[in-house]
Amino acid sequence: MLALNLRRLFTPLFLFVVVALVATSTQGCNTGPVSKLSLRVSQTLMAADGESKADIRVQALTSDNKELKDVENIKLYLNGEPFEGQEFKTKTPGTYVFQAKWEGISSETVEVQAKTARDYTYALMKGNYLWNKETPDLKAEELETPEDVVNKLAYRPDKGGKDRWTHISNRVEHDNFYQGKYFGIGVRVNYDAEKKLRIQMVYEGTPAYEAGLRRGMLVEKINDKTVKEIEDGKLWDSIFGENKEGVKVKFELKKGDAEPKLYTVAKTEVSLTSVFSAKTFTVKQRKVGYLYFDRFIGPSNEELDKEFTKLKEQKVDDLVLDLRYNGGGLLRVAIHLASLVLGEKGKGQTFYRYAHNDKFENWDSDAKFEDLPQSLNLPRLFVITSGGTASASEVVINGLRAFIPVILVGNQTYGKPVGAYSYNFFDKVVSLISFRVVNSKGTSDFFDGMPVDVEAKDDVTHELGDPNEACLKEALNVAGNDKLPLLPQTTKSLGRPVVRLKRIPWTGFRAILQAI
Repeated sequence: MLALNLRRLFTPLFLFVVVALVATSTQGCNTGPVSKLSLRVSQTLMAADGESKADIRVQALTSDNKELKDVENIKLYLNGEPFEGQEFKTKTPGTYVFQAKWEGISSETVEVQAKTARDYTYALMKGNYLWNKETPDLKAEELETPEDVVNKLAYRPDKGGKDRWTHISNRVEHDNFYQGKYFGIGVRVNYDAEKKLRIQMVYEGTPAYEAGLRRGMLVEKINDKTVKEIEDGKLWDSIFGENKEGVKVKFELKKGDAEPKLYTVAKTEVSLTSVFSAKTFTVKQRKVGYLYFDRFIGPSNEELDKEFTKLKEQKVDDLVLDLRYNGGGLLRVAIHLASLVLGEKGKGQTFYRYAHNDKFENWDSDAKFEDLPQSLNLPRLFVITSGGTASASEVVINGLRAFIPVILVGNQTYGKPVGAYSYNFFDKVVSLISFRVVNSKGTSDFFDGMPVDVEAKDDVTHELGDPNEACLKEALNVAGNDKLPLLPQTTKSLGRPVVRLKRIPWTGFRAILQAI
């Protein structure tokens, strides 16, 4: 999202800091002459929580850097004292100095900084954070908690910045989310085009579905407060209560012209399916597939493979990919989805590039398309979008636009061309914006969102996948045109101004979850 239990939001990454270490003399052994020792640690900054660990590896090398196996009696030292084992953990903050020795040959020393929760967060914000140069000139001692560090240092829009996403969350909640689980009732709520709060969708089999909540219902009250009272009191992050078993949420909902009705639903652990069953429509002799994709999480690849296999068997000519509520997730899933769409054209090609701040340019790397048997090899793609289409969803659009036309139908996207690493420390996770996501043509600046090519309202009066639903209806109409010209492949293909729809101003983990 995924230290280093370092995880790209969005692609797992385990980093090893390699320190070149030249020895002081040459010795021999039964495996050949040892010329130097190389000492590697998996992280030089860690939390002093007794759980975070630095993995340590020592190599004996020849003068031409070939590794020698089975060299005996290499000793590892910590702060000058013998150290046993291959991993280091501590609950005591401080600086820890490692060095390897063998027969008079010494490696260079490597320092590992173990820090308190506050100081660890501060070091990340001043180092790994994408906008580290834009953080205020405050010292760690002037701040109190990790949350205080993020709130005071993050380059937020109210400070003239771009960052709406860096946050700290509970580790259990965070990890469960990326496995498709959370404590809630299984419903999405947000504003429609007329700025009325509605139920956007209800996941089948959840407490909300069993209680009778349905897509399109108008929300009049939540936990006895009107929408205006919630807005005026800035209660969006708290009005639904904690994400815990048994917490009750009361809705006063109105369906059509009927009188408002009260629904009380208790939270439980909800397991979500990220991919809804694919459908196929025939439009002017063309087979057009439709697939709703909800979020980029751990189980998604397997679910995508299953549905794309069906679409391939049905030999679809086009695909409508519905990402209207998909706020992102794991970038490794974005690679997989884009590869399923593009197929042959993507072989050996760069899908996107990670671009870090100037302190961590050595972390920059390319993500390549995968070679997948279920790929559709599509010549173009139609995507339904809205203000809820963000992050990894936008990466798929932006990355594919370097290779094929991607036609957007609906409303402009959210605008998040950056990604985060998730750093575990104590019982928390800080999701830290650390890199820009750039496509193979160097495009990444769409903080204002991507305008659509065909405008359509999110029609909550129809279920998703219904061909009469306004967005899908428009997408099918356009997809039926086999002579559709290739549109300019930019993030502002028609030069239209970006107009943001009203959204619930959630922050922190709830902004990622986007569900109750």
